[in-house]
Amino acid sequence: MFYIRCSYTEFLVNQPNQYIMRKLLFLASMCFLGHTSMYSQQCTDDCPLEFSALLPSAIVECEDDLPASCADYLSDYSIVNLTADNDCDNSSYEVFCTILGSSSQVDGVSALYRECEGLTAKRNSALGDNEYGVTDGALRLYGLSQAGITDSDYFVEDPSNPLSFVHTPNTSTARLTGTLYCRDNPDQILHLDATFDSEENAADWLAQDASNSLLIADDPNQSGYGLCTVDPNSVSVFNLAAGSHLVGDGDLSGVLALSHMPTSYSKRFQLGEGVNNHNCNYGLSGWFAWDGFMNGQVLSGLSADIVIDLENCVETTVECEEYAEFVFTALDLDCGRVLTQTARIDRDDTIAPVISSGPADATAQCDAIPAVAANTLVIATDNCGGDVTIAYVNEVRVDGACDDTYTLIRRWSATDVCSNASYHEQTLSIVDTTSPAITLAASGESVECDGLGNSAALTAWLTSHGDASATDNCGDVTWSNDFTSLSDDCGATGSAEVTFTATDDCGNSSSTSATFTILDTTDPVLTNDPQITISCDTYPDGVVYASASDDCGSVVITFNDAGVSGGCVLPVGAYLRTYTATDDCGHTSTSEQVVTLVDDTAPVFTSVPQSYTIECDLDLVLDAATAQDNCSGAVV
Repeated sequence: MFYIRCSYTEFLVNQPNQYIMRKLLFLASMCFLGHTSMYSQQCTDDCPLEFSALLPSAIVECEDDLPASCADYLSDYSIVNLTADNDCDNSSYEVFCTILGSSSQVDGVSALYRECEGLTAKRNSALGDNEYGVTDGALRLYGLSQAGITDSDYFVEDPSNPLSFVHTPNTSTARLTGTLYCRDNPDQILHLDATFDSEENAADWLAQDASNSLLIADDPNQSGYGLCTVDPNSVSVFNLAAGSHLVGDGDLSGVLALSHMPTSYSKRFQLGEGVNNHNCNYGLSGWFAWDGFMNGQVLSGLSADIVIDLENCVETTVECEEYAEFVFTALDLDCGRVLTQTARIDRDDTIAPVISSGPADATAQCDAIPAVAANTLVIATDNCGGDVTIAYVNEVRVDGACDDTYTLIRRWSATDVCSNASYHEQTLSIVDTTSPAITLAASGESVECDGLGNSAALTAWLTSHGDASATDNCGDVTWSNDFTSLSDDCGATGSAEVTFTATDDCGNSSSTSATFTILDTTDPVLTNDPQITISCDTYPDGVVYASASDDCGSVVITFNDAGVSGGCVLPVGAYLRTYTATDDCGHTSTSEQVVTLVDDTAPVFTSVPQSYTIECDLDLVLDAATAQDNCSGAVV
């Protein structure tokens, strides 16, 4: 027996987070051979099911650019009346869409999603892997075994490959996917893809209608089996979204469409602690109906459950990596196949904020450098309209020609919530144009001549800058002077007018002048014996019997003699000698000395008569004899 579509009616269903092109199908049993070939042809690979429009994925800059619903996505890409089509027989099938997204723009909270592993909820927690109680099953399809399709109504996952549960609170949706095996025959395989929407807080939902209620099991680990303790404020409830389905594999072939039960929605899929309706663990459970084809049979049922524990849950906050994922599904129950595609719009903000103004460049004296400007002076906006954080980054110095002339580059960052940053730079040109201030002028110095140029005193005076002092507004002061030599005055005296110059690090200078003078105010030192005796024959001989010295130069000694009484030498036997010592600068000293002449040498005959003999009666007439003395005349 084969089934074909003999009539249909289309209508559009718009629900939150769903865009569904509905087609009501009326199935008829066809028992004549002529339709067999038609069915076979439309279900071959040569007649694929295809969406009527491309469903692109894309990257956008801003969170506001993410579509907030399936309808927004279709509108953004100008897709109208999306269907899944079989061109062989021109049939069209309804398309279901569920959004899964992390975007704070949807509900104003942090963008996040949660991922958990789904495992069969067990009444007996002591059971190990691949051990199950009579009523344990992640998926329960009541009546499937009675129809002869499977060996059991209970399906479980491979413990090493749990189901995947993704919960996106921002879009109030979730998705449960994975592979399940008949508990009594692992070759009977079903692939589950269930989406959930319209999430609400259970407490709020329960308050809306008295007929609304949670399904809560008793606690198998509690004495007396009291009900699990449940806080409805911590529980979420969902609707099973259209397009949820099961696909057969292994010994099973076909597709079952899943729909929410009850149709009154007084019971909903429950997520939280103690609400999997089987034990008190954190989990998910809910009731659904199913219909479709499996192993060539038309099947349907009003009673089926998903009952799982959720473990190893990880919550991820995805600021700046927000996304909107759209799961488009079409179910071709005629051919037992599913067309599904996920279109994903990811946010990738790569544009840095634009800085419109900030602290301006300036020139400043080195002693008046401006303080770092306030962050509020940097004005920036972001393309996504979010907060921009302004922060002072650093200051970089670029040396100039001298220590106090340089450039300061100050940087501020403007960073958006996605860490894209722009930078504002302020350039400060620091200059030093101010000369040092002479705080104490140089003073002259006069020193007594030492005959050696007074080098120690001169050096000390020059080194002390003539006792001058100076300060600079920015840095240190270096002293210099223009001294070359002293003037050549009398003796070793002299003077020099010296200009002392105080120069700062940048060559600005100020000067002060003073004179260093070497004076001679000291008379020569004259030394002589107060009395001397000399031979009379050596006077006057010009000999100076005195000595003199002067610290500032040479000395000339002169003397003047005056005869005085005394001595044996005639006519003058003694002299009073007055010495005068005169230095190069005209300073004099005097001293007296008595010079006594002595004669200690006997006269010398210059003529003596010859000897002669006379008679005694003769008168003796002597010849004259002459003599001379070294000091005075000799009497013979």
